[in-house]
Amino acid sequence: MNDENANPGIPKLEVYDQFYTTADAEHLISLLQSNNILHEVEVPKQIMDTVMGGDGHGPKVFVKLPLADFELVNQLREDSILLNIQEGKVVIKYHYLHDNTNEELLEVLRKPDVWSFGTRVIARHLLGLRGVAVALDPQQIKAFQEERIQEIRKP
Repeated sequence: MNDENANPGIPKLEVYDQFYTTADAEHLISLLQSNNILHEVEVPKQIMDTVMGGDGHGPKVFVKLPLADFELVNQLREDSILLNIQEGKVVIKYHYLHDNTNEELLEVLRKPDVWSFGTRVIARHLLGLRGVAVALDPQQIKAFQEERIQEIRKP
């Protein structure tokens, strides 16, 4: 339905993030709505009935956006998390990453496929508080992510 050929005025939507429940996705959906960002929430029908085969372990909610909006949404999400820290809604000293070493926090940044967006923002924030320059260098973060992609692609 979001095929560019079918609707030439509507951009194709790509999976931006995935969640296990709609409740987990609510903050992102609210952020998208309040910023008037085109999006779609897809909750695919489960192939197996949970009574018959158990509950699947994979994500069940997919939030889709135009690819061109990914960076903007990343920035909006990061700003929102940092504002929550500033306002005391997220207390860093009680966050489960607080006692991790700098190397462990860098591992979080190196593996964006393993850690949630919010966890990566918190890890970068903690590194910044500790004076670790890489936390503030977007190019280094992208280099980490490219290394991880190459690592994943290895047979």
